[in-house]
Amino acid sequence: LIYWVVYAFFSIVDVFIDFLVYWIPFYYAFKLAFLLWAMLPQTKGAKHLYDTFLRDILKQNESKIDAALADAKKRVPVK
Repeated sequence: LIYWVVYAFFSIVDVFIDFLVYWIPFYYAFKLAFLLWAMLPQTKGAKHLYDTFLRDILKQNESKIDAALADAKKRVPVK
């Protein structure tokens, strides 16, 4: 589950910076290497990133995230 949290965060950031960094040589190779590093259980890269960066960010914004999810649930019509 930690990998998917890190991957989602990376994907969101990547959408916004892709147009700035696509011209960097070997950007896509580095991106692939980063994702492999994060995914492989031998390296535990996703756990390292989550423990170092994302956990604090998510804890600080937990109430905002929960409020946004509750608001989204209210807006979705129930069939």
